[in-house]
Amino acid sequence: MPEFPFAWRISALLLFSAAAVALDRRHPPEQRTRWREYSVLCLGTSIGIVFGVAVDSITSSISPDYFVHGKWITSGPGFRSQVLLLGAKAGSSAGVIGTAVLLIANPHPKRAFVASRLIWLPVVGAASLGSLFGVIQSQSGLMRWSAEHALLGERRALLFETVWAAHLGVYVGALSGLTSAVVLLRRTRMKISE
Repeated sequence: MPEFPFAWRISALLLFSAAAVALDRRHPPEQRTRWREYSVLCLGTSIGIVFGVAVDSITSSISPDYFVHGKWITSGPGFRSQVLLLGAKAGSSAGVIGTAVLLIANPHPKRAFVASRLIWLPVVGAASLGSLFGVIQSQSGLMRWSAEHALLGERRALLFETVWAAHLGVYVGALSGLTSAVVLLRRTRMKISE
């Protein structure tokens, strides 16, 4: 299956959003909601991209080996740009999916900005648990992989495992924050319907 360049994916998202907004213009003004929803979707995607780039920028400076041996990015010239592109891809996917979940859980499409106020929960969860898992691993060496220690040596393997743990924490934290945001939106739905 061919891989489409990242710029094409973002362009496709923007074109899809613009088409949906254009189709929505057929409705009376008071029933038009797509522009709100797709504005929130673009906001969430943008936040995801920035977050993904920041995480991979920081973690690649801690352990380039994680990206070379764990993500198969070639070391040498262009390494940093490949890492940042990987972070942007992962962040955009997480941003689109997470924001879509928030929009689906949102009580009223006309109030799509309610969902946008909760985008910070997955971001804070990801940053908090990512940092916590990384610190715990760096201090305890809780997860130890013999293959990495044999290949990289003791110090570099510990850094590899620390970055792996930090990424695991990012995923767990984002999912926890997203779950919390959905619960809050569901409570909002119940209050509105009462």
